Amino acid sequence: MPFSLRIEEGKFSGRRYVFDQAEVVLGRTPENDVVVPDDGASRKHAKISQEGEGYQVEDMNSSNGTRVNGQPLTKPLTLRDGDLVQIGDVKFKFGVQQVAPNATRIVAVSDLPQWDRPSTALARSPGGALAARGPGGAAGGALARPGGAAKAGGAARRPLPKRVRLMLFGVGGLVGLMILAKIAQKIVGGGASTGPVAQEAEFDLGSKPDLRYYGLGPDVDVPAPGRAAFIFNFSEPVPGKSLLTFHCSTDGVAKPEDIEVRLNGHHLGYLPATFGDARPVDWLLDRHQLITNAENRVEFINLRRPPSNWEVFGLWIEQESLPTGTPDQLLIEAKSEYSLAENRLGNEQVAAANLHDAWLHFKRARLVLAAMPVANDQLQSLVTARLSEVTNRLDHKCHEMLFTANKDLHMRGPDKAMETLKDVLNYFPVDDHPCYEKTQKMINQL
Repeated sequence: MPFSLRIEEGKFSGRRYVFDQAEVVLGRTPENDVVVPDDGASRKHAKISQEGEGYQVEDMNSSNGTRVNGQPLTKPLTLRDGDLVQIGDVKFKFGVQQVAPNATRIVAVSDLPQWDRPSTALARSPGGALAARGPGGAAGGALARPGGAAKAGGAARRPLPKRVRLMLFGVGGLVGLMILAKIAQKIVGGGASTGPVAQEAEFDLGSKPDLRYYGLGPDVDVPAPGRAAFIFNFSEPVPGKSLLTFHCSTDGVAKPEDIEVRLNGHHLGYLPATFGDARPVDWLLDRHQLITNAENRVEFINLRRPPSNWEVFGLWIEQESLPTGTPDQLLIEAKSEYSLAENRLGNEQVAAANLHDAWLHFKRARLVLAAMPVANDQLQSLVTARLSEVTNRLDHKCHEMLFTANKDLHMRGPDKAMETLKDVLNYFPVDDHPCYEKTQKMINQL
């Protein structure tokens, strides 16, 4: 039976994982099933393992111990639905996931009960009849004999018609191919992820970039190979006067249309192929697809089987209030912002922050145009294209300079790396771009 772990208290509160496996290990390092975001967690801190029809939790000789419902864990303890497992300052709520009786469940062949496994004991009797062998090696107590009928309980049994026998052979062959395909999928897909597979993963989405890596790949902090959902609440001070943009960066995507992105079940787009370098992705969210004063979901769905590599990071929701004014006033402001952006872009080499300033003016022009009751398609198209171009250039600048800082750290020492990182902040002076957070993180580490 599947079970869930939801972070009730501590860093990343609200994140939830659902597992359907015999053992789940929790700890500080990325190779664990659940990475515990707390300094009080040991490398391998605790494990939850299947015991009969339920699950038990056990401390793995951790430095600071494990608590269940506030009590220190001194020996393996059977978990009940709703129990709180505490590691450091992080509390996980254990939940039993009910499976509907008619639900389809994908399991390994070895997990099937003996009587449910696809039988390889279909055999043709010497007389040509098809028989399924039971535990004693016979079908219904006897096999068809040459020249006569098979007897079971004293009654003669006629051979199955040829059409039925051919149909059974076809079904048996199809089942066999399906089992082989599943085994091959497990073998091929087994090396694609360094961590265990959570069947479902939900995370809170904030108004600042989340620098952790999600998905499937070598740099992933939070494994979510098949699907990841990011939850955010949407409310407006003035109804109809907000613009929401979903931001993220992606890497490791080999083919376009491998990873679909949805907003509350509506198709939003696909992650682009990255060709070995991270790319920023931004989507304006359609207000008709948003739910006001309630939870909204942005989902990443891996359409490949077995799951292909994909990584997303720097995820956040930007909410901006639309400006007010007459259509003429809004058009004048939009054109002014566009001109200021082009001016900063033309003087990119004069001051380090000019590229960043151009980006801000293009964003403001887009916001003003979104407030117009009748769209100015020509200017809107131009602003959107230039904004996309400048966003890409900013991200490339960030990637290039942080790479140089890492290189300086290893070849020329921390002092030189610190100089480079401080130079990055000249290009990204405030925290409205993910590069600012990344740089500050590296500075704090140094």
